[in-house]
Amino acid sequence: MKKIISLSLALLIILLNMMLAVACAPDPDPDPEIPADTPTDDPGEDDGGNQPTDGPTGSGPSYNNAGIIIPEYKDYGRGTRDFSVLALDYARPDIDKICAEFDTVSALITENSAPFADQLAAVIALEDGYNSFRTAYTVAEIYNSKDTTNLHWAEEYSYISEASPKLTGAVEDLYVAAARSPFIHDFEDQYFGFDISEYADGGKYTDAALEYMSDEAELENRYTSLSEATVEITYTVSATEVITGSYADVLEELAERYGEGSARYEVAASMCQSLYSSARSSTAASIYVDLLKVRYLIAEELGYDSYTEYAYEMMEYDYTPDDTMALIGEIGESVYSMYRLLYSETLSSVARPKWSTSTLMNNAYAIAGKIDSSFGEVFAYMLQHGLYDVSPWVATRLDASFTTYIEENNSPYLFTTTSGYLDDYSTVMHEFGHFVDGYVNYGMSNSLEVAELCSQGLELLSLLYLREYTTASAYDQMIYLTLMNTLDVLWYQGLLSYFEHLAYALPYDAITVEALDAAAEDASRKILGDYGVASMQSLSHVIHLYIAPMYVQSYFTSVIPALEIYLDEVDTAGTGLAAYKKVIWREEDSFVATLEYASLASPFAEGTLGSIISRLAQHLAPVITKYS
Repeated sequence: MKKIISLSLALLIILLNMMLAVACAPDPDPDPEIPADTPTDDPGEDDGGNQPTDGPTGSGPSYNNAGIIIPEYKDYGRGTRDFSVLALDYARPDIDKICAEFDTVSALITENSAPFADQLAAVIALEDGYNSFRTAYTVAEIYNSKDTTNLHWAEEYSYISEASPKLTGAVEDLYVAAARSPFIHDFEDQYFGFDISEYADGGKYTDAALEYMSDEAELENRYTSLSEATVEITYTVSATEVITGSYADVLEELAERYGEGSARYEVAASMCQSLYSSARSSTAASIYVDLLKVRYLIAEELGYDSYTEYAYEMMEYDYTPDDTMALIGEIGESVYSMYRLLYSETLSSVARPKWSTSTLMNNAYAIAGKIDSSFGEVFAYMLQHGLYDVSPWVATRLDASFTTYIEENNSPYLFTTTSGYLDDYSTVMHEFGHFVDGYVNYGMSNSLEVAELCSQGLELLSLLYLREYTTASAYDQMIYLTLMNTLDVLWYQGLLSYFEHLAYALPYDAITVEALDAAAEDASRKILGDYGVASMQSLSHVIHLYIAPMYVQSYFTSVIPALEIYLDEVDTAGTGLAAYKKVIWREEDSFVATLEYASLASPFAEGTLGSIISRLAQHLAPVITKYS
């Protein structure tokens, strides 16, 4: 039996279905400024979209035989449609109609005037509306990410995301009705697949909580719409003239006046860049204050002592905030000092080769198959059905990479914003790790750490297959930069997580930009010592803080076993890959249980982090010495 309704409360945190990538392979800096929002404007060689010009488009499995694993309730095949076809079928879901259908079935169960078989059939019939809503949500999300200034898709995504709390409330009412039914155990065994008895005392999503959640979605949408095309600036031309408009429009007008590339234009453009950066950061910081406040109210309305407690439950973390703080303490004691010790100016500053979109995708496809033939089949499936958008960054495009899942299509979807350089390989393979997870398991894991272990594990393993596709020096540099990036993930995401825990501990009336500046400074001192100081505005580019609260810790908890997989593979070929495949073909979603199943060490166990950092340093030392 298809158990989709049991997953419905994931609508509250849609990022469980949208796995974002950490920025891959940054230039390591031993004395960092906190990263700024400065996407590259040099995409390199562009092939005009996400279609490879040659290679795998005619090979691999068709949709009828592409299945690697089919859960017991999937006895009808995958039935994936091309994304272009799926997009043409898009229609805005009628949220009121779908919720009314849920309410009718809840009433049927409560009245208990029909046989159980009829009640169960009525519940199963809700799947069509529920799945159509989730599918429309994902399609709108993808198109809104492709062009954040497209008014149609912005309106569609805003409508669906802000309406989703209504469906959450309707689904919870169904849980309550089933939990109070004399057929509760039949519902659990034959449909829901989990213990719903906790709902017998009633649901927790009050009308007020759902309204707050809708407000939260509106604020998140306001943040993601910030771009060069939407943030307004005022440029002073002279004492009597100013130009006001979006940053992009002001630049265009200045180019017409002075001539693009002229000395006068370059001076004006530089000033406008500063104005844009300041305006965007200030607006984003203000939005974050409002988000913290509405999330405080959500937690309070739902009966939690703090939003942190609520987030840990919703994220299904199988450890405590104290465990997180202890691990962050270990990170602060050792990781950044090792990062500085391993820093190489030579390896960090060499220009990296440009890779066109077709080169990137064809090489990634070939390497996926070399890692494991089944991964090559999944990559071919992705290409054949157009289930990806790998394109260069432009001002109107979401400057992020993610993988999501299209429910009605039984397929993941990969979205990557590229720079045009070899670094993009790591980003694509990171997201493809999510794609494989979604494909094999018919949806992303409910455990963020397991999901990130799937992505970071494949990203690191794929490094070992890159040598024949680039020069020796570029290969050495990619190994160095990507592994240094894992240290960057540990210290920077640790800093962000510490900041979040401080921010969500603030009393409602104390949530101000000034208080957040103090929290950011405390976090940077915790992780960096005297080497860097953060502010709220310097963190305002981090999309996770806004649309995925308490997500960032999944990066540093999962990168530790991902490094273990990589280092084991380096030591003995096949061992790391075997552990990784156990993570993909796992027996359950729990992070701790998955680590045990794959014979990987817990990042919370004493000595685990220190051992991994030591092994990583030994592995990098020969490469660093070679270029010293």
